[in-house]
Amino acid sequence: MNEREYINSLVRGDSLAQAYIIEGEDEGARRGLAGYFVKAALCTSPNEDGSPCGTCSSCVRCTSGTHEDVVVMTRKGKTQYLVEDSQAFLTRIAMRPYGRRMVGIIPEADRLSPVIQNKLLKYIEEPAPDTVLILELGNRDALLPTVQSRCIKLRARGDLSGASADGDGEEGFFEARDPEEKDWSPLIASLAGSGEFYLFRKAMESAISSQSDALDLLDSLETAWRGGLGDREPGATGAIILVEECRKQIMEGMAHKTALKQLFLKLH
Repeated sequence: MNEREYINSLVRGDSLAQAYIIEGEDEGARRGLAGYFVKAALCTSPNEDGSPCGTCSSCVRCTSGTHEDVVVMTRKGKTQYLVEDSQAFLTRIAMRPYGRRMVGIIPEADRLSPVIQNKLLKYIEEPAPDTVLILELGNRDALLPTVQSRCIKLRARGDLSGASADGDGEEGFFEARDPEEKDWSPLIASLAGSGEFYLFRKAMESAISSQSDALDLLDSLETAWRGGLGDREPGATGAIILVEECRKQIMEGMAHKTALKQLFLKLH
Protein backbone atom coordinates (compact mmCIF):
# COMPACT_ATOMS: atom_id res chain seq x y z
CA MET A 1 0.00 0.00 0.00
CA ASN A 2 1.54 3.32 -1.04
CA GLU A 3 0.97 6.66 0.66
CA ARG A 4 -2.03 7.73 -1.39
CA GLU A 5 -3.72 4.38 -0.91
CA TYR A 6 -3.11 4.69 2.82
CA ILE A 7 -4.70 8.15 2.84
CA ASN A 8 -7.66 6.79 0.87
CA SER A 9 -8.13 4.06 3.47
CA LEU A 10 -8.20 6.65 6.26
CA VAL A 11 -10.86 8.66 4.46
CA ARG A 12 -12.87 5.56 3.60
CA GLY A 13 -12.82 4.43 7.23
CA ASP A 14 -13.34 7.96 8.61
CA SER A 15 -10.27 7.40 10.76
CA LEU A 16 -8.10 10.46 10.20
CA ALA A 17 -5.74 11.16 13.10
CA GLN A 18 -4.95 14.57 14.57
CA ALA A 19 -1.47 15.22 13.15
CA TYR A 20 0.75 13.96 10.33
CA ILE A 21 4.33 14.55 9.24
CA ILE A 22 5.00 14.40 5.48
CA GLU A 23 8.74 14.00 4.98
CA GLY A 24 10.80 13.73 1.82
CA GLU A 25 13.86 15.07 0.06
CA ASP A 26 11.88 16.15 -3.00
CA GLU A 27 9.87 19.30 -2.30
CA GLY A 28 7.51 18.66 -5.20
CA ALA A 29 6.79 15.15 -3.93
CA ARG A 30 6.09 16.43 -0.41
CA ARG A 31 3.77 19.13 -1.59
CA GLY A 32 2.06 16.86 -4.06
CA LEU A 33 1.32 14.33 -1.32
CA ALA A 34 0.21 17.05 1.09
CA GLY A 35 -2.08 18.49 -1.56
CA TYR A 36 -3.57 15.06 -2.22
CA PHE A 37 -4.12 14.54 1.51
CA VAL A 38 -5.91 17.88 1.87
CA LYS A 39 -8.14 17.23 -1.12
CA ALA A 40 -9.01 13.73 0.11
CA ALA A 41 -9.75 14.94 3.64
CA LEU A 42 -12.14 17.65 2.44
CA CYS A 43 -13.73 16.02 -0.62
CA THR A 44 -17.53 15.96 -0.30
CA SER A 45 -18.04 13.18 -2.88
CA PRO A 46 -15.12 10.75 -2.49
CA ASN A 47 -14.80 7.74 -4.76
CA GLU A 48 -15.60 4.28 -3.44
CA ASP A 49 -11.94 3.69 -2.55
CA GLY A 50 -11.76 6.94 -0.56
CA SER A 51 -9.85 8.92 -3.19
CA PRO A 52 -11.00 12.49 -3.88
CA CYS A 53 -13.40 12.95 -6.79
CA GLY A 54 -11.56 16.02 -8.09
CA THR A 55 -14.74 17.66 -9.33
CA CYS A 56 -16.80 18.67 -6.29
CA SER A 57 -16.70 22.31 -5.17
CA SER A 58 -14.37 21.38 -2.31
CA CYS A 59 -11.84 19.69 -4.62
CA VAL A 60 -11.98 22.62 -7.03
CA ARG A 61 -11.32 25.12 -4.22
CA CYS A 62 -8.44 23.00 -2.94
CA THR A 63 -6.87 22.97 -6.39
CA SER A 64 -7.19 26.75 -6.73
CA GLY A 65 -5.91 27.37 -3.19
CA THR A 66 -9.10 29.13 -2.08
CA HIS A 67 -10.69 26.58 0.26
CA GLU A 68 -11.91 28.31 3.41
CA ASP A 69 -11.12 25.29 5.61
CA VAL A 70 -7.47 25.01 4.49
CA VAL A 71 -5.23 27.10 6.74
CA VAL A 72 -1.57 27.50 5.79
CA MET A 73 1.03 28.91 8.18
CA THR A 74 2.66 31.87 6.42
CA ARG A 75 6.36 32.48 7.08
CA LYS A 76 7.29 36.16 7.33
CA GLY A 77 10.75 35.50 8.72
CA LYS A 78 13.56 35.12 6.18
CA THR A 79 14.83 31.81 7.50
CA GLN A 80 12.43 30.77 10.27
CA TYR A 81 8.82 31.17 11.23
CA LEU A 82 8.12 34.02 13.62
CA VAL A 83 6.06 33.64 16.79
CA GLU A 84 3.44 35.94 15.26
CA ASP A 85 3.15 33.53 12.31
CA SER A 86 2.30 30.68 14.65
CA GLN A 87 -0.10 32.77 16.70
CA ALA A 88 -2.19 33.69 13.66
CA PHE A 89 -2.17 30.07 12.48
CA LEU A 90 -3.12 28.56 15.84
CA THR A 91 -5.85 31.14 16.36
CA ARG A 92 -7.45 30.21 13.06
CA ILE A 93 -7.30 26.41 13.42
CA ALA A 94 -8.79 26.68 16.91
CA MET A 95 -11.99 27.97 15.30
CA ARG A 96 -14.78 25.78 13.99
CA PRO A 97 -14.53 24.71 10.34
CA TYR A 98 -17.02 26.04 7.84
CA GLY A 99 -17.55 22.51 6.52
CA ARG A 100 -17.02 19.03 7.89
CA ARG A 101 -13.41 19.49 8.98
CA MET A 102 -10.43 21.84 8.79
CA VAL A 103 -6.89 21.11 7.63
CA GLY A 104 -3.94 23.13 8.90
CA ILE A 105 -0.68 22.96 6.92
CA ILE A 106 2.81 24.03 7.93
CA PRO A 107 5.10 24.09 4.87
CA GLU A 108 8.82 23.65 5.61
CA ALA A 109 8.04 22.75 9.21
CA ASP A 110 11.76 22.22 9.80
CA ARG A 111 11.90 26.04 10.01
CA LEU A 112 9.87 26.03 13.25
CA SER A 113 11.80 27.18 16.31
CA PRO A 114 11.63 25.10 19.52
CA VAL A 115 9.49 27.84 21.08
CA ILE A 116 6.89 27.55 18.31
CA GLN A 117 7.08 23.76 18.35
CA ASN A 118 6.20 23.76 22.03
CA LYS A 119 3.20 25.97 21.30
CA LEU A 120 2.24 23.53 18.57
CA LEU A 121 2.70 20.58 20.91
CA LYS A 122 0.14 21.99 23.29
CA TYR A 123 -2.34 22.22 20.44
CA ILE A 124 -1.63 18.64 19.28
CA GLU A 125 -2.19 17.36 22.81
CA GLU A 126 -5.46 19.31 23.14
CA PRO A 127 -6.71 19.46 19.55
CA ALA A 128 -9.72 21.29 18.25
CA PRO A 129 -12.40 18.87 17.03
CA ASP A 130 -12.55 17.98 13.33
CA THR A 131 -9.12 19.43 12.58
CA VAL A 132 -6.18 17.71 10.90
CA LEU A 133 -2.64 19.11 11.09
CA ILE A 134 -0.01 18.42 8.40
CA LEU A 135 3.68 19.25 8.89
CA GLU A 136 5.56 19.18 5.57
CA LEU A 137 9.36 19.09 5.72
CA GLY A 138 12.58 17.66 4.38
CA ASN A 139 13.91 16.17 7.60
CA ARG A 140 11.75 15.39 10.62
CA ASP A 141 14.82 15.32 12.87
CA ALA A 142 14.46 19.12 12.96
CA LEU A 143 11.33 18.59 15.06
CA LEU A 144 11.38 17.99 18.79
CA PRO A 145 11.03 14.30 19.75
CA THR A 146 7.86 15.15 21.64
CA VAL A 147 6.29 16.58 18.50
CA GLN A 148 7.42 13.66 16.33
CA SER A 149 6.01 11.11 18.75
CA ARG A 150 2.52 12.59 18.48
CA CYS A 151 2.37 12.61 14.69
CA ILE A 152 1.88 9.83 12.14
CA LYS A 153 4.75 9.81 9.64
CA LEU A 154 4.26 9.61 5.88
CA ARG A 155 7.11 9.42 3.38
CA ALA A 156 6.78 11.43 0.18
CA ARG A 157 8.70 9.70 -2.58
CA GLY A 158 9.77 11.17 -5.87
CA ASP A 159 7.39 8.99 -7.86
CA LEU A 160 3.67 8.38 -8.30
CA SER A 161 3.30 6.88 -4.83
CA GLY A 162 3.60 10.28 -3.24
CA ALA A 163 4.30 13.02 -5.73
CA SER A 164 1.84 14.94 -7.82
CA ALA A 165 3.56 13.67 -10.94
CA ASP A 166 0.45 13.78 -13.06
CA GLY A 167 0.32 17.54 -12.74
CA ASP A 168 -3.20 17.66 -11.34
CA GLY A 169 -2.70 20.88 -9.44
CA GLU A 170 -2.69 19.52 -5.90
CA GLU A 171 -0.26 22.14 -4.61
CA GLY A 172 -2.65 25.09 -4.97
CA PHE A 173 -2.71 26.00 -1.29
CA PHE A 174 1.08 26.42 -1.12
CA GLU A 175 2.32 29.91 -1.73
CA ALA A 176 4.17 30.45 -4.97
CA ARG A 177 7.79 31.40 -4.42
CA ASP A 178 8.52 34.00 -7.07
CA PRO A 179 12.12 35.24 -6.97
CA GLU A 180 11.09 38.44 -8.76
CA GLU A 181 9.37 41.15 -6.74
CA LYS A 182 6.10 42.41 -8.17
CA ASP A 183 5.35 46.04 -8.86
CA TRP A 184 2.49 46.98 -6.55
CA SER A 185 2.51 50.69 -7.43
CA PRO A 186 -0.72 50.63 -9.54
CA LEU A 187 -2.69 48.94 -6.75
CA ILE A 188 -1.12 51.17 -4.10
CA ALA A 189 -2.10 54.24 -6.12
CA SER A 190 -5.64 52.92 -6.43
CA LEU A 191 -5.93 52.26 -2.70
CA ALA A 192 -4.42 55.61 -1.79
CA GLY A 193 -6.24 57.71 -4.37
CA SER A 194 -9.84 58.24 -5.34
CA GLY A 195 -10.13 55.60 -8.05
CA GLU A 196 -13.22 53.62 -8.91
CA PHE A 197 -13.85 50.33 -7.12
CA TYR A 198 -14.38 48.35 -10.32
CA LEU A 199 -10.97 49.46 -11.63
CA PHE A 200 -9.30 48.40 -8.38
CA ARG A 201 -11.10 45.05 -8.48
CA LYS A 202 -10.03 44.45 -12.07
CA ALA A 203 -6.40 45.29 -11.30
CA MET A 204 -6.45 43.14 -8.17
CA GLU A 205 -7.88 40.11 -9.99
CA SER A 206 -5.00 40.15 -12.47
CA ALA A 207 -2.20 40.97 -10.00
CA ILE A 208 -3.12 39.08 -6.81
CA SER A 209 -2.94 35.31 -7.14
CA SER A 210 -2.19 34.16 -3.59
CA GLN A 211 -2.32 35.06 0.07
CA SER A 212 1.40 35.83 -0.14
CA ASP A 213 0.74 38.40 -2.88
CA ALA A 214 -1.92 40.09 -0.75
CA LEU A 215 0.39 40.29 2.27
CA ASP A 216 3.24 41.65 0.13
CA LEU A 217 0.91 44.34 -1.21
CA LEU A 218 -0.13 45.32 2.33
CA ASP A 219 3.53 45.51 3.42
CA SER A 220 4.32 47.80 0.48
CA LEU A 221 1.24 49.91 1.10
CA GLU A 222 2.07 50.38 4.78
CA THR A 223 5.67 51.28 3.96
CA ALA A 224 4.45 53.87 1.45
CA TRP A 225 2.04 55.41 3.94
CA ARG A 226 4.64 55.62 6.65
CA GLY A 227 6.60 57.80 4.26
CA GLY A 228 3.60 59.85 3.21
CA LEU A 229 1.28 58.94 0.36
CA GLY A 230 -1.54 60.69 -1.43
CA ASP A 231 -3.34 63.28 0.64
CA ARG A 232 -2.39 61.58 3.91
CA GLU A 233 0.40 62.76 6.18
CA PRO A 234 3.47 60.54 6.64
CA GLY A 235 2.61 57.75 9.07
CA ALA A 236 -1.14 58.35 8.72
CA THR A 237 -2.40 56.44 11.74
CA GLY A 238 -5.94 55.74 10.57
CA ALA A 239 -4.88 54.29 7.24
CA ILE A 240 -2.15 52.14 8.78
CA ILE A 241 -4.61 50.76 11.34
CA LEU A 242 -6.93 49.71 8.50
CA VAL A 243 -4.03 47.99 6.74
CA GLU A 244 -3.15 46.13 9.95
CA GLU A 245 -6.78 45.06 10.38
CA CYS A 246 -6.82 43.77 6.80
CA ARG A 247 -3.59 41.83 7.37
CA LYS A 248 -5.02 40.26 10.54
CA GLN A 249 -8.21 39.21 8.74
CA ILE A 250 -6.18 37.48 6.03
CA MET A 251 -3.90 35.74 8.53
CA GLU A 252 -6.96 34.51 10.44
CA GLY A 253 -8.47 32.92 7.36
CA MET A 254 -10.53 35.48 5.47
CA ALA A 255 -10.25 35.16 1.69
CA HIS A 256 -7.48 37.59 0.75
CA LYS A 257 -9.35 39.20 -2.15
CA THR A 258 -12.41 39.77 0.02
CA ALA A 259 -10.25 41.43 2.68
CA LEU A 260 -8.59 43.70 0.10
CA LYS A 261 -11.94 44.73 -1.36
CA GLN A 262 -13.16 45.64 2.13
CA LEU A 263 -9.98 47.64 2.70
CA PHE A 264 -10.56 49.62 -0.48
CA LEU A 265 -14.12 50.49 0.59
CA LYS A 266 -13.02 51.52 4.10
CA LEU A 267 -10.29 53.76 2.69
CA HIS A 268 -12.71 55.47 0.35
